[in-house]
Amino acid sequence: MESQKTQSETVIRFKWFDKHPAKSIILYTITIGVVTWGIFGFLLDDRKENLHKTEIELLNFKLDSNKVIEGQLLARVDFLEKENMTLREQNYKYYEWISNSPKTLAYLEKENSSMRKKISKLKENEADQLIEDSSKVETVHEKYHINSNRLEKGEAFIDELTGASLCVTDISFLNDVDGHYNLPNSSQKDFYNLKPGISWGFKDKGREYKIYLQEIDYPTGTYKVMLREQ
Repeated sequence: MESQKTQSETVIRFKWFDKHPAKSIILYTITIGVVTWGIFGFLLDDRKENLHKTEIELLNFKLDSNKVIEGQLLARVDFLEKENMTLREQNYKYYEWISNSPKTLAYLEKENSSMRKKISKLKENEADQLIEDSSKVETVHEKYHINSNRLEKGEAFIDELTGASLCVTDISFLNDVDGHYNLPNSSQKDFYNLKPGISWGFKDKGREYKIYLQEIDYPTGTYKVMLREQ
């Protein structure tokens, strides 16, 4: 009985709720909330899409602006380079005019530079001349000259440079000597009863030489020879 009574009360309550105006208000509120949320979501998505489009357009605008600025800068650089080249040409012409005008600093500097070059050239020529003169002097001093050691009779003097040779074979008590000599490009020749100081001339490789019987010493039986370039 009690359960039936409880069920009856519940049914009565639902019926009462169905008939109560609050039900309509609640359902209306829920409907309005759902619709509002849907509209808000649609508007939000649309706003995001528009925002993305705006950002893309802004980026494209910035890129276009950068290209324009880059083109302007390149044109400015090209203009400045041409202006710089023009100024250089004008400065060069002005310097040429100034440097050729007497009593100007540029003219004096140019003359000074030219004078220094001439002085330097003269010094080089003088140095070359001194070297050439020194070489000539050295050539005179470097003429070939050789003195033999004291040689015993029968011992030959042989010059290694020219190949000339001389040999005394006998020395008399009068300091007369007998012997023979060989000169370049000639055959052996004998000599007899010669005194110190006798010489023979010859040529070798375009140079002239003389070979001297320089000294004779009868007591020791020795002699000396000298060969000298003329």
